[in-house]
Amino acid sequence: MFKISLSHDSFAVNQFVSACSSTGSMDYAISVFAHLQKANIFVWNSMIKGFVHWHSYQKAISMYKKLLVSPVSATSYTFSSVINAGTQVLGLSVGESIHGQALKWVLNSQVFVGTALIDLYSNRREI
Repeated sequence: MFKISLSHDSFAVNQFVSACSSTGSMDYAISVFAHLQKANIFVWNSMIKGFVHWHSYQKAISMYKKLLVSPVSATSYTFSSVINAGTQVLGLSVGESIHGQALKWVLNSQVFVGTALIDLYSNRREI
């Protein structure tokens, strides 16, 4: 992909990373991601979603933490995946912390985030 100069085509890179993530080729997706000069939110979300899909919850949380210090802003899609990852691996307190971040960014009313929050609290019998 990089040999033919597609590394700057955001759409192509996102599709490629998404395909790697959905087929379990996360090592390859990580390699592509590491070579990007500027990853957009779609690529970040594909990486996080891929880690969650393959039950690599710690890696999803780690990727989210890297996103927070990047110039890219999280979206409702980011939070829906990260809430799921946080509750799977670290329990309710991490999910609540991520919920607080979603509130801060006014994303808690988004359908994807709301659904993840309902899942978070219902699984912990907090509703």
